[in-house]
Amino acid sequence: MTPTLPMFSKLPYYILIVFTLFSYAVFSQDKFENYQFQSIQEARSQRAISSINQDENGFIWVGTNGAGLYRYDGVHYFAYEYNAKVAGTINSNVIYATYIDRKNNLWIGTDEGLCMYNRDLDNFTKINIQDVIAKGYDEPISVKTINEDNHGNLILGTYGFGVFKFNIKALKVTLMQSPLLQRSNLQVNYSAKNKQGTIFLATGYGLLSIDSNGTVSQVYKDKFKKEPIDFEIETLAVDSFGFLWVGTTNQGLLRIKTDADNYQYEMFPVTKNKVLAVLQSK
Repeated sequence: MTPTLPMFSKLPYYILIVFTLFSYAVFSQDKFENYQFQSIQEARSQRAISSINQDENGFIWVGTNGAGLYRYDGVHYFAYEYNAKVAGTINSNVIYATYIDRKNNLWIGTDEGLCMYNRDLDNFTKINIQDVIAKGYDEPISVKTINEDNHGNLILGTYGFGVFKFNIKALKVTLMQSPLLQRSNLQVNYSAKNKQGTIFLATGYGLLSIDSNGTVSQVYKDKFKKEPIDFEIETLAVDSFGFLWVGTTNQGLLRIKTDADNYQYEMFPVTKNKVLAVLQSK
């Protein structure tokens, strides 16, 4: 039986912005008397949380920066840590990304590459993406972000190795080709997909996009493509109205709508610190 997670009432629409040193939120109400927050004492990790995702079974998956992966069922935490002596463990304790695909599979991006969680066996399979660089290449490739295109392929953003495409059905990995992805030490920090199937990439060289045909493009501040968004970006989020929210390293928060007939670009100088996360309530 799948455990039932605690139920929370829905909050009104808001955008929550997490900064490096503090957080700031804009709410349509400012009182929380009806909400209860409880510290989870069972969790042993004191490491930073790098990702949180919930699958269709109700489990919450928490990736950490050095203490592995945790599964939370609403009552207990279950830890998954790397162990070189045990087959089927996760390939690293440094987790950068967790992603639930359209078939409810859990994928984990770490500083050692990509893993898939096997639900029936309660273990992990490491996906070899190094051979795309060179046969027998054994240096780690850090997978910083994971997304899924409209064809069911995983799009993997890495540190220093560009963007990989993983065909899940064929178990085939390819390196996406574009001059924009082949720049020196390109770091893809985050990705987000809109309803049209365009995947946006937050990189150290600015904002890029991958359309449904796999074409990689630079995103601009204006529809005439005169001024590129070329400063470092940390995080992304697409809201229910189709706006792309862009959290930057030192330029504050951006809101963009790239519709050809209604192009919009707006900057919110809410902080000079890194904007690490942006979230819209449901």
